[in-house]
Amino acid sequence: MKKSDKNKIFSAVLAAVLFITAQANVACAGEKIRVGIAPFANKADWLSGQQVSIITDLFTFELAQSKSISVSEREQIQKIGEELKFGMSGLVDPSTAAEVGRIMGLQYMLLGSVTQVDRKNSGGAAGGGARFFGVGIGGSSEELKATIDMRVVDVATAEIKLALRAQGSSKNDGAGISFAGWGYGGFGGFGYAEKEFGGLEARAIADAVTQLAYDTRGAIANEYPRVIAADGSSFTIDTAAPKEGALYLVYADGKTLRDMDGNVIAHEKNPIAVLKVTDVNVGYSTAKLADGGGGAQNIRRGDKVEPISAQKAKDMANKLPKGRPAARSSSEADLFAKGDDPGASGVPAAGKAEPEEIVAAEAPAPAEEQAKPAAVTAPAKAVEGVDPDSTTDAKLIETFPLGSTERNLVGIKHRGAYKMYSSKRYKEALEAFGSLAKDYECNYLSAYWAGMAALKLKDKTEAAEWFELALSRRPTYQPALDEKSNLGKGKK
Repeated sequence: MKKSDKNKIFSAVLAAVLFITAQANVACAGEKIRVGIAPFANKADWLSGQQVSIITDLFTFELAQSKSISVSEREQIQKIGEELKFGMSGLVDPSTAAEVGRIMGLQYMLLGSVTQVDRKNSGGAAGGGARFFGVGIGGSSEELKATIDMRVVDVATAEIKLALRAQGSSKNDGAGISFAGWGYGGFGGFGYAEKEFGGLEARAIADAVTQLAYDTRGAIANEYPRVIAADGSSFTIDTAAPKEGALYLVYADGKTLRDMDGNVIAHEKNPIAVLKVTDVNVGYSTAKLADGGGGAQNIRRGDKVEPISAQKAKDMANKLPKGRPAARSSSEADLFAKGDDPGASGVPAAGKAEPEEIVAAEAPAPAEEQAKPAAVTAPAKAVEGVDPDSTTDAKLIETFPLGSTERNLVGIKHRGAYKMYSSKRYKEALEAFGSLAKDYECNYLSAYWAGMAALKLKDKTEAAEWFELALSRRPTYQPALDEKSNLGKGKK
């Protein structure tokens, strides 16, 4: 037997062994969404390969904090890539990365690239040492920006389902930025990065990495941290911050943005306030309002939060609203916790004490009859083999009047919610499906599946409301009609 043939057989056997091992790891990972992270590509001028490798590790660490995503070790990805003769440079290609992902039993491969780490200097005095969010400023200005791009590859099809970009920045004015009483803006990898990069570079890179991990968790797993308790001066968020002193922007979803054809392309964010973490616990953190961080009275349970650097917080100092932004739609409040204040549409009034125990945010409830979103105004897109009136799987999303990026985003989140449903995590599935139904007024599929999750939780009343919501958007949707009819006949 030729040596080349022996090598081929050996590679095939090893690939099979690695595949079996990967499947065992999948079983151990439960029903989490399984992703692999390819080594980041280096497209910045002055970064070394070792530095880019550190950035990959930082992102992996941040993403691994997710409750819903299982991250495969980079060493295993490298090993399979090498055995398949791809080399690590080959993993930047979606089809190659997908092949490795299939062997490992993954659902998505994440292909990142560091595209910019640029420094800009400007003279002039900043005067007097002003302070924003605990940040001391003074002297001439030096600013650094870091940009990281990410492609989310569907392993089953090798398609790029989503493209993300995060940009971090830091500025050193005169004597530098001092974070008196705060520590740096709260990123767990900052100290690690600072050993390899300068302090200014480390801040910008940590900022970009943390934001990218946050966006990836939201896009793939529909995982958005929220305020779960507010008593006026103390707040609780349902995520373990990297460290005390971390800063979080509190925001509400803003208006829907559409392209010229009426397709949804994004949602605006309405900033509310900035919180500073005072204590970190397993699964949650407590926080207080940052100095100059807006009005505590505007923060409510259910508001979304995202990590924010001290530099970004400083930039927002004069942009935070004095009052609470208006809700994006009449049904927004129904995502939040139910209270006894009728004037707040079920949202506890700011300053009202929450129960002392830490509880998970309640599952979203459908809007009241008079507050239901309008039915779909744009016609369904024709997709071969998909009947908008009968299909119950995620292929139906391809018919929605959304832009391609937004449609892929909805598809990824919906499939993540369905995995929760399939693994009998019905309460989590209800929350995830309900959030998608709320965010996209054309999305009757997620409303239907929210109703199915409610049925599994033996809540027929809520299930009926979700089916009604689906039918308000697509009156001819037969699965919702059938479930509504069954409830009327007492079959469920």
